[in-house]
Amino acid sequence: MLIDGVVLTGGKSSRLSGTPKAGLLVAGRTLLEHTVTALSLCRHIAVVGTVPPGVLLPPRIQVTREDPLFGGPAAGVAAGAKALASIVHHHSDVTIVLACDMPGVSDAVPLLLEALESVTGGDGVIAVDSTGTPQPLVAAYRTDSLRRALAGHPAVDGLSMRVLIDSLDLTGVPVPDQFLDDVDTWADAARFGIVPPPSDTDAALAQWSEDLARELGLSGVDIDIDLILGLAGKVAHAVVRPAAPLTTFLVGYAAGQAATGALSAHDAITAASTAALRLSAEYGSAADIGAAPTPPSPAP
Repeated sequence: MLIDGVVLTGGKSSRLSGTPKAGLLVAGRTLLEHTVTALSLCRHIAVVGTVPPGVLLPPRIQVTREDPLFGGPAAGVAAGAKALASIVHHHSDVTIVLACDMPGVSDAVPLLLEALESVTGGDGVIAVDSTGTPQPLVAAYRTDSLRRALAGHPAVDGLSMRVLIDSLDLTGVPVPDQFLDDVDTWADAARFGIVPPPSDTDAALAQWSEDLARELGLSGVDIDIDLILGLAGKVAHAVVRPAAPLTTFLVGYAAGQAATGALSAHDAITAASTAALRLSAEYGSAADIGAAPTPPSPAP
């Protein structure tokens, strides 16, 4: 059985702030590389979309783009099928179609192929999640059937995969959800240990922190920007907004005094921040019940 593959890496990744999914790293490899590995049995693979910088693909992989750009997954499948047809003398028996945003999809492909071998007739097999929802971008289509479906929809711009494959007789294959989990948002990405790239704001804050620390003679001090900003945000919410800069000043002053003793600068800042957070929580709790917070007793 000859098998080819189509991998979709297009799309605007709008819920990832435009960061291309294909280049996100999971366990040291990009999502594109994970997906290509899932198709290791394929004779040829068409990658439809962009390839992350630094990712080298073997010669059997053809890179193309959907027409029109960002025309949707059906347009991507059409472009992939066209690219495969242009590089092979004999078209495959099966075309596996995968989106590139599922880190665990390598474990789904063997389930599809095993099911396909046991099915007589039909147009292919399609993954079905635990809710019974078919996943058109985790499917093994009979190549002739996929071509027939594409021929029936010459205008693919904006066409959904559901409409594209509606005429096909596909056998559903139950696939565990962890093999189908995709990365659509940064919350999804966090489940796989994917860290968002630093924003322009993050870079500006890091540079300012470094420059200011050097100007103040604090070179070499580890400044936890997230800790300080988190402290300021919580205090502003629990007390009043102007309390945020006042708190960070007092915490810094207290940390500086503590650091002259046995504590490191980082530990001193952490200790002072913890004390400030504890006090601001008391203010927040008092505000929730409409009472004025009780000031702590002065130290003896």
